[in-house]
Amino acid sequence: MQASCPITYVKTFSDRLLEAMADAKMNQTQLAAAAGYTSQGAIGNALSRNTPPKKLRQVAIALGVREEWLETGALPKRVAELAHAVSQDSVTVAPQRDVELVPWGDLGMRELPEAFAVEAPDDAMAPIIRRGMKCEFARFEEGTKLTNDDIVLLHDEDGSWYIRHYVPQPRKRWQAAAEDSRIGPMESDVDGLKVIAVLTKVVRRTS
Repeated sequence: MQASCPITYVKTFSDRLLEAMADAKMNQTQLAAAAGYTSQGAIGNALSRNTPPKKLRQVAIALGVREEWLETGALPKRVAELAHAVSQDSVTVAPQRDVELVPWGDLGMRELPEAFAVEAPDDAMAPIIRRGMKCEFARFEEGTKLTNDDIVLLHDEDGSWYIRHYVPQPRKRWQAAAEDSRIGPMESDVDGLKVIAVLTKVVRRTS
């Protein structure tokens, strides 16, 4: 049986960026602020030149889409679809709905739903995620492959919870790295780290 090939959109980078901005109901100024730019110039340049900006990861997170999809058009479009291995021939468009906001202190004390949100507890991931921002997650399933592009919700062996970059390492090890370089990385084997969920969207407005 012939292996299926990855499906890609036949669109330009500008098309995908405009589509994602429309989905997120963001204009250039709002997206620039959410992605950590001081002005909207970088977004305008990306659209006019049809080339990805330097802070592509931050732009993708702000828009709630995968960095790879935004840059190349490779499906799936969203991290949640990747995390749950959605079959392309069975995708349907689900109605938009608000996900449940789980208080940070309740993490680990209850069964988390398949999709949920928490408010960032600190600025460890700034400027991508700042304290109080609403972060939407898809619950992680064992066996799902994570990449260096993913931001995850995790806890350590002491039961403390964090939002961090997932950084693969040799021999099935990985690091949890903050965006703030002053905060040192944690090691999966040393700190007993476990991934609980994968970030799908950051919403600037919280409670």
